[in-house]
Amino acid sequence: MSRVQVPQANRINQKWLDLPLRVKGLVVLAIPLVALLLSSLSFYLMGQQEDAAERWVIHTAEVKGQIHQTHSMLVEAEARLRGYFLTGQRVLL
Repeated sequence: MSRVQVPQANRINQKWLDLPLRVKGLVVLAIPLVALLLSSLSFYLMGQQEDAAERWVIHTAEVKGQIHQTHSMLVEAEARLRGYFLTGQRVLL
């Protein structure tokens, strides 16, 4: 006699049906709870990345301001030096 093979899906269904109601309830509650926790973690991590990006934007704006200030100082120094070379007046230095 040969043994009748039960398909894998039927075995899983039977195991699920044999579980106590408390376990089934915990599984049913755990699935959306895990999804909620994962989405909350995702939002938290995105917020952290947003904060880091915002800090970089502020830093970049500060550096651009310093570059502009340095450029202005260099242009002014160049103009004063050119004036000194043209006129010889030390007051321009």
